Formats: sequence, structure tokens, C-alpha cells
Amino acid sequence: MFERVNKSFFYLALIYLVVVILESISWPLGNIFFFENALFVPAFFFASYVTFKEKTTFLPIYVLLNIVFVCFICIEFISSKSFIYSHFLYLMRWVKYPVVFVLAQYYFRFYNARQVEDFVKTLFLVVVGINIIILTNPFEIGAYLQALHAPKEYFNLSNFHEPGVFRLGGTFTNPNDNAILFSLFFILFAFHSRLKDYYFSALAISMVVFSQSRTALLLCFVIILVSFVYQLFYAKLSKRQWIHTVTVSLVVVVFFAFFNLGYARTLFTGQAFKSQSFMSRIEHFKSVFDSSPQNFFFGRGVIDNQVEFFGSYLDSEMAVVFAQFGTIGLVIWLAFVGTLFMISRNRLVENKVYFDAILLFLGVSFTNLSFFNTQLGLLLFAFLGISVARQQKVECNTNKKSTCNPS
Repeated sequence: MFERVNKSFFYLALIYLVVVILESISWPLGNIFFFENALFVPAFFFASYVTFKEKTTFLPIYVLLNIVFVCFICIEFISSKSFIYSHFLYLMRWVKYPVVFVLAQYYFRFYNARQVEDFVKTLFLVVVGINIIILTNPFEIGAYLQALHAPKEYFNLSNFHEPGVFRLGGTFTNPNDNAILFSLFFILFAFHSRLKDYYFSALAISMVVFSQSRTALLLCFVIILVSFVYQLFYAKLSKRQWIHTVTVSLVVVVFFAFFNLGYARTLFTGQAFKSQSFMSRIEHFKSVFDSSPQNFFFGRGVIDNQVEFFGSYLDSEMAVVFAQFGTIGLVIWLAFVGTLFMISRNRLVENKVYFDAILLFLGVSFTNLSFFNTQLGLLLFAFLGISVARQQKVECNTNKKSTCNPS
């Protein structure tokens, strides 16, 4: 009887994971699978069972995210002085994230590595295909797909009817989120020991360039630079790696030479840091931090409508966390990010993938939403879930006298 129930939960949790990933990556918003919430219940129980049975790398992140959830719930109750159901659901993302993380890691280890590789790469190519159709817009199909995923008239008008202002939004409501998705894929294909593929990583970074997200471009450049410097000083660069470095550099030069990427070029001219969007974020920071002592420490509680409350969209995770949970909440959030960086040193995980993914989301948090963006948050923990270290690496780290060479 127990085995039958366990098997049922196993498949229900698997379906939930696939649904969540598809919904986060390519399913149009507003057409959400109606049974996702129902599937969350067995997925939550199965993830909890797996976590406390096997422990390993499941436990730290699972416990950490639930602690963040409890802390924010307590601060929310102090600020609102009452239990508000919609606010509780808003914060439930911090329970959803560990479930997705545990399930992604569990099924990654359960199924054959080749099967998982094929699934990840196929999913990536499908999303790239949709983005290419949107970019080239054959028979106006691209405009239709873009409107389906991002129902913003001004966005589609500028993209398809004003030359030189195209920003690839892809399957997201804005190009920044699309760029962060492909940045995650770039990190995965560039640094994951099982999924490493330079052709796929080059394709992913090209999609980031076409999105013209200055935040994502800058962070990808930092990640590449840090990796290059590390390889240069702490590991000998092979001839093949030098060729890859030169090739990627030439591809970037060609992109900026042959495509009209004026928005992205402002990064190099310095205009990006004087633009209206950048200055408005600075103003948002100032307005949010200028608050009463009560709001300064405990925040205002969950804010359902930022535009109605502040007169504009904050568009910054740091500002949102401070506005809603005050200094205490911001300290908790920073401690959470710091702990994730510490977990990236664990010998049981793909260290570079973990470190760079958290660095990406920390950087994004200054100018966009990262962890408080449910789509991107789910994708981050799904990517971290499949970033488990190879057994060879674990054995090499546990045996200091070993002569093997872990990747």
C-alpha cells in the first residue's frame, strides 16, 4: 500500500515539476495550467519526504528557503497587524522554490544523465526557435507570438514597426526576463560538467545580446571575465580554450558591427548610467528609504499594487524588499543570498554554476526583480537542482591523496 502511494506521489510530483518549468519558460501568462495548484500539494509532500529521508544537498536549501518564508510571514504580520490571505499566497513562492529545487535535483539523479541532457537541450532549442521566429517575424507570426507572451501594445509597436529599437522579449513579458533566462542557460552550458557545450553557450549568449538587456549583458561579461582571469592565473589555458575565447570575442564584435544594437551599445558609451530608466531607479531607492521609523525597520507589509502605492513600479528587488519588510527584511534577504554563496562551495554541487547563478541574480536585484519574480525564481532553483557535482568530483574532493583530475 505504501509503495503504491509513494509511486503515485512520485509521478504527480514529476508532472508538477514539468508543468512548472514549461509554464515558467514558454507558456503564455494568463493561460496558466488550472491544475498546477492542485499538483503542488502532492509535490510538496513528496519533496519534504525526499528531503528528510536523503538529506545530502537537499536539506540546506530546503530549510533555508522555508526559514525565509517564516521570517517574511512574521514581519508581514507585524506590519499589517492582521492575517491577509492574498499576502500569504504572495509569500508562498518561498515554499514553492525549495519544492522545485528538491524535485529537479531528485529526478536529475533518478533518471539517466543522458535523458536529462536531451530534455534540457531540447527545451533550450525550442525556446531559441520561438525567439528566432519572433526576431525574424515571418508572415507576422513573430509579432503574434510576442503579443501572446507580452500583451503590451507599445512593446510590439516599437519592436515591429520602428527600425532600430527591437528588443527580444521572447516568451516573457519583457526583454530583461528573457535575457536572464538565456543567461542561466549560458551558465549551465559553459560551466556544468555534464551539460558543458560551447556551441550551446554561444547560442545562449547571442540571445542575451539580441534581448539588449544591459543588466544581463553586463553580468554575463563579468562572469566571463572572472572565469577567464581564474583560468589564466590558477589553471593553464589549453589551446582549445584560447581558440574558444578568441572565437567568442569575434562573434561579439560581429554582432555589434552588423546588427543595430544601439540600446546595448550605451553600456560602452556610458549613456546607460545616465539614462532615464537608470536615474528613475535611483529615485525609487531614495523615495523608499525615506520612510518613518516603523517602516524603516519593519516595512509596510506586502504591497499588492506598487504603481497605486508609490505612483510607479519600483523595478528593483532591493527596493521592493526594503519597502515591504524594512531593514530587518533586507538583512534577512542579504543573509539568504550570502548563504547561497556559501553553499556554492559545497563539494556536492557544481560550484561554478551555483556561484555564477547566484551572482547573476544578485546583480539583477539592483535593477530588476530576481527572487521576487516567481518565473525567474522557479527557473533559478530548477537550474540549481540539476547542478549536482559528478561522482568523480566528489570522490576526488573526499580523498586528498587521489591523483584524479576533477572538472
